[in-house]
Amino acid sequence: IGNPPYILLQNIPDSKPIFDFVKHIYKAAQYKVDTYHLFIERSINLLRNKGVLGFITPNTFLKNKYTVQLRKVIIDNCAIDKIILIPEKVFPNASVDTAIAIFLREQNPAERHNNIIQSVQLESSLVEIKSLSFKEVRQSLFSEKDGYSFNLSFDKNTYSWVSKMQRFAEPLGNFATA
Repeated sequence: IGNPPYILLQNIPDSKPIFDFVKHIYKAAQYKVDTYHLFIERSINLLRNKGVLGFITPNTFLKNKYTVQLRKVIIDNCAIDKIILIPEKVFPNASVDTAIAIFLREQNPAERHNNIIQSVQLESSLVEIKSLSFKEVRQSLFSEKDGYSFNLSFDKNTYSWVSKMQRFAEPLGNFATA
């Protein structure tokens, strides 16, 4: 499992030329670019088909509105094997919530679409883990959502229920304004 650097390009003095350069090279480079976004995309592109990638990174890429393109790169190129959310501070000098993500490079769109993702939110420290109980959700559910949000709080039953609600429900905005 790799651990890429977490550095916001916007926090680097005079970073506009760097930002302009990476924006032309990486699909994931949008608005707020963190170097770990670029590492994930580049690593995926370097994998051969069926190659495996594992990173421990900030968990912000899972839902953040500034990482839509990174999630799209992942969805369009990988079968997501596992995502493990870690509740504690993992690195002493980094105050970020972290996740371990394991991706398998998959060229077959049907395999990606039907892939079952295993996810878990750890309840204890990494050193106290005795067993893990994974939730499972079909990867296609992430690609069907606006912004490709990796909502790991749902399992496949909850997604099914929410999808039915969204299909048959009338938006509140049709009845009232604020």
